[in-house]
Amino acid sequence: HTGIQFVPLGGVTESNMADYLRVPRVPAVGGSWICDRALIRQKRWGDITRIVQVAVASAASVKKPTASS
Repeated sequence: HTGIQFVPLGGVTESNMADYLRVPRVPAVGGSWICDRALIRQKRWGDITRIVQVAVASAASVKKPTASS
């Protein structure tokens, strides 16, 4: 009833992000898995781009429960 939203960061992974995003008060998630430090050090920008693209597509496909769900 307060309208507070949460953006989980810790413990979020590619495999569980959809579970978090299905929660009505969670508009977004984040985490270090999206941009691994090793990939940055190795300047693997293409790999990072692909990981982000998959995450964005996965997030876009999540259906929030409706009031009747």
